[in-house]
Formats: sequence, structure tokens, C-alpha cells
Amino acid sequence: MRARQLWILVTFLILLGLVASSLDRSGRKLRGTRPIDMPELVALVEAGRVDAIVMRGQAIKATLDDGTAVTTLGPERSDAYLQLFNEYGIIPSFQRADEHWIQLAGAIFPALLLAGVMLLAFGLRAGGVRPTIFGRARFRAVPAPRRVTLADVAAAAATKVELAELVGFLKEPARLAKLGGRIPRAVLLVGPPGVGKALMARAVAGEAGVPWLPLPATVPMGRDVLDSVRRQNRRAPCVVYIEDVEVLNRLPTELDALPTDDGVLIIGATHQPERLDASLFRAGRFVRTITIVAPDLPERLAILAFYAEHCPLGADVDLAAIASGTDGRTATELENLVNEAALSAGRSDRAHVAQADLLHALARIAPHSSAGG
Repeated sequence: MRARQLWILVTFLILLGLVASSLDRSGRKLRGTRPIDMPELVALVEAGRVDAIVMRGQAIKATLDDGTAVTTLGPERSDAYLQLFNEYGIIPSFQRADEHWIQLAGAIFPALLLAGVMLLAFGLRAGGVRPTIFGRARFRAVPAPRRVTLADVAAAAATKVELAELVGFLKEPARLAKLGGRIPRAVLLVGPPGVGKALMARAVAGEAGVPWLPLPATVPMGRDVLDSVRRQNRRAPCVVYIEDVEVLNRLPTELDALPTDDGVLIIGATHQPERLDASLFRAGRFVRTITIVAPDLPERLAILAFYAEHCPLGADVDLAAIASGTDGRTATELENLVNEAALSAGRSDRAHVAQADLLHALARIAPHSSAGG
């Protein structure tokens, strides 16, 4: 090996060692944890297995119900995930991000790149090693969480009728084809945050027994996502859920690129319908809109009873009185209210949830929270 090549290799290894050392120092706080992908963390949250979340910059550390810890990297824009965490009663804690290793890596990355290019230019082939090409990123579908059906959607009787029709399309596409029709390309759920749009979309997939592919708005809607949908389509029919469709400017183009007979039902959600482009509603795109409103008094009572079904309630509990004081609250907020009441009873080491616990929870939970779904 020529002296010049040896010098380049030594320089490359030194720089690589500096990067590894810096990454090791910055990652000490995350040792003892299992790395996962963001979609897997979303599935764990939706399955109710996450007890606590700590966010440090883009690094997310979650403590599971069995005491184990997992880590992942979230997107730069984490609003949608914060909404998801709030929807499932998880209030993340935030820590200051240690950006030292990022700055160091940014400073020496050009040198690393230059060293690598020079190694290739001089034709280094020590030991028969040849330059490698980075593999294509593989799409990993979200692990299947607990199956959700329409029975898990409290109240919302009128909406459930429309959702049941979508289930029928997915279950019996052949019957629809005999009549000259086909599964709708995309359906839009419109309603305020926390009203249960994500839960209802999951219920459609669960009721029909088809795969579920959630795509947060923080995921760019581009060629990679389109390829992911096509791979998922190998097990068609399936349901693709896209939250906050108003932020996805390229969505109309991607919808047009999907085959018309693929059996993929796209369910989009928005709480800002006024921001949607009119092109989204052209033929072959969002052909149906389902509006979901905040529950009225009888529905709020039914929702409270639904979520309190597995809570031991004290004799003094009056759910009707609680429901009357929750005007404007969404299904997610009502679920959080029952959960907060159970936590209050647990802190007091009581065997039953009392009316005082529910009143305490009602005062504790902020009205009209921005939880997603």
C-alpha cells in the first residue's frame, strides 16, 4: 500500500473514531433501551402499552407498562405525535437536547466525505474490500395493535352507519364489482381534534379484518409513501389513514398515481376543512366526506358509561351529572376524564371510583384539548 493511501486511511479512521466517541457520549442516557421505529412506537401508544414519554429534541424515549424502555427518533415537526400522545392520555416531558455531537458531526462530515472520495479515487482495494452501495430503505409496516372494531366506538350512531358501509365495501368488493361499482378511492373524516377520527378509521379496518397503515402528516407524501402503499397493497384490501391531510400538498397527485382497482381505501382526516384544496374532491380522489361533531348530552353520557364499564364505581357516582358538565368535550376528553378519575382513586388507595374523583378529573382536564384524531 502506498504511503499516501495509508495516510488517507489513518486520517479516515481517526475522524471516524471522533464521531463514534461523540455519539457514544451523547447516547449514554439512552443506554439500556431498545431502539425501534416511529411507527412501532405509535402502535405501542395505541395499544395502551406506554406509561411515560420523554422527548429530547428529536429523540423520544418511552417507558412501557412492563418497565422496559424503547427509543426512537421522531420528526422535526412533532405536533401530530404530541396530539396522538395526548389522545391516549400521555403527557410527554421535555428535556434540553444535547446538540454537541450534532455540531461535531456536522463539522467533520465534509472531511469524512472527502476522505472517502479520495480513497475511492486512489483505488484502495486492501484485502479485496470493494466500495459498497447503501441499500434501499425498506418499508416496515406498523405492527398490528389490538384490533379495534365499531363496538369500540362509543355513541356516534349516525357516523357508525356510514362507517359500516365502508366496511361492507372492503369485505365484499366482488359484490360491488358485479353491480359495476368499486371501492371508493378515498374518504374524508371532518371533525374537531379529539372527536375520534383516528379511532373510527381503525375501526373500519378492524371490522373488515384488513391491514391498517397509519401515515402521520409528518411523513412526507411522496414516492416513498406511495411505494409503501403499493407494498401494503400486496395484501389488499387495506386501509390507509392519513391525518391532517391539509398539510399534504402533493396528495392529489399521489392519489391519481394509485391503481383504481387496488382495493386500498384511503381515509383522510382534517379539522380544518377550509384549508383543503378543491382539487382533493375531484373524481377519483376524496369522493365522500363524513362529518363528525362533538357529542351531545345523551352521547356524552353513553361515552362516559362506555369507558367507565371496566371501572368499579362507587354508589355515589352520578354519570348523568358529570355528562351535563361536559358540554363541548370530545370523546377523547371524556375517555381521559374517566382515566384521570381512576388515577385519582388509585392515589387515594381506594377500591372504587367516587363522584369526587370524577369531579376532580373534570376540573383537572383542560377543556377543548388539541388531542389528535
